[in-house]
Amino acid sequence: MNNIAPYNTDDFAIEEDRIRYFFVSKGKKRIAKMVEFTLIRILNGRKIFNLGFGDYDLVNDTSV
Repeated sequence: MNNIAPYNTDDFAIEEDRIRYFFVSKGKKRIAKMVEFTLIRILNGRKIFNLGFGDYDLVNDTSV
């Protein structure tokens, strides 16, 4: 897998309770993708996050 170029990780959004990374998967089709870390709660002084991943719907600003 050393012939695979890395994804550009410059496209991200930081909000109060979540961090989202956006990229385009390039294959037979170009598909917008999103990785989202959502703050669930703080436990013993540590932040607990949920990790979400999926296709990104640009129109509705959601993952599918």
